Amino acid sequence: MSLYKKELIFIKTRWIVMIIIMIGLAILTVSIKDIIVNIINMPAVQEQLKNIPKGLQSQIQKISDFSYYSYSQWFDKTFIEIAAVLAIIFSFSAFSKEIEDRTIYILHGRSTRLEIFSAKIFWGIIACVISVLAGGLVYLAVADMLKYDLPVSQALIWTIRTVFGTVFLYSIGIFFSLILKDQIRAILADLAVFVGIYVLGIFAQTRFLGLFDYMGSIDVLRGSGVGVIQIVILSLLSFLLLGFTYFKFKNMDI
Repeated sequence: MSLYKKELIFIKTRWIVMIIIMIGLAILTVSIKDIIVNIINMPAVQEQLKNIPKGLQSQIQKISDFSYYSYSQWFDKTFIEIAAVLAIIFSFSAFSKEIEDRTIYILHGRSTRLEIFSAKIFWGIIACVISVLAGGLVYLAVADMLKYDLPVSQALIWTIRTVFGTVFLYSIGIFFSLILKDQIRAILADLAVFVGIYVLGIFAQTRFLGLFDYMGSIDVLRGSGVGVIQIVILSLLSFLLLGFTYFKFKNMDI
């Protein structure tokens, strides 16, 4: 059995489950839009809204606009949260499980380290990219079926940004999977770094480092593009981090 086939079998069940979750939540988020708007427009709810800050009132009222609803309830919320989970799910056990189970020695006896590393990351990246694309495109397709007005360009920009962001998060996960050699510690390290990245996006001084803020940015509603410079930077960082991880793998004792 080839290494690539082995890796596909290894992640197949997780991949299917995550695709189903991503698509299911995309369909659900579009489908309940009118329900949420109707609840917000109920007299009792409107009366309660008078007691909250005006800025928050304004945001809640704007949910009736489908583009803003899509931003606040999907592309800047559930979508990127699932994307981060995808990065963890497909990376945390890539090397750590092989090292824990000592099967890495068997692989090393049959294949070169480059072949092992390439097979390890190939399907993980493909799974992340396809899963994210599925979430973005299915959301857009269901919105179109239900006759909601969501510009295709907005949905595609958010989706493309999230694809590149997810690959970068995946590269972080692969790095921890190798150097920590333990599945639990790899997951905890991923979570710690991802939370750190989220926190950086909160403060004005570090907002330019906020990956999640870029992935689901409200600027897309104002006509901003995909952000070519940011994509180039994310691609370069992903490549460098994966390259460094391979360098560590190539020179580690097995």
